[in-house]
Amino acid sequence: MNKGFTLIELLLVISLMSVMLFFAIPRFHEWAFQDEGKQSTQRLINQIQFLKQKSQEEGITYILHMDVDTNGIWISEQGMDEAALQEAKNNIYTFPDNFRIIDVEFIKSGIVSDENCAIRFYPGGYSDKALIHVQTDQTSQLTFTVESFLSFVTVDESSIHFE
Repeated sequence: MNKGFTLIELLLVISLMSVMLFFAIPRFHEWAFQDEGKQSTQRLINQIQFLKQKSQEEGITYILHMDVDTNGIWISEQGMDEAALQEAKNNIYTFPDNFRIIDVEFIKSGIVSDENCAIRFYPGGYSDKALIHVQTDQTSQLTFTVESFLSFVTVDESSIHFE
C-alpha cells in the first residue's frame, strides 16, 4: 500500500497556499510598515475602547489622563492613593513628535489643555463625551470623538468643536 500524496493533492495544496499568500502579503506590508502617526492614532483608539470595556467588566471607574505638556497618556483608577497615582503617572505613554495632543473638549467644561484633561470611563458602560484634538504635522489636525454610550471612537481629519 502506497503512503504518500498524489500529484493532484500536492498541486491543490500549493495553489491554495499561493492564493492565501497573495491576499496576506499586502495586508502584512500595511500592518508592519505603518508610519508613527497611524500607529499613534490606532493606539489612542484602542486605549479608549479598552478602558470602556474594562470599566464595565470590572465595575471600576478608570480615568484616561491626556498630558498635553509631555504629549502622553496615562491611566488611573478612581480612589487611588497618592503613591499609586504617582506610580500610574510614571507609566505614561509618550506619543512621537509628529502626533501632538492639543487639547480635550468636554460638553460641560469646554476646552481643557492643562492637567485636568481627563476622560472618565464609568462602570455602567458609559464615559465622558469628549473631543480630543491632535496635531499630526504642521498643518493637519485630527479630532477623536469619544461618545458617551458608544464603544467606538470616530476620527475626523479636521478640528471639530461641540458648538
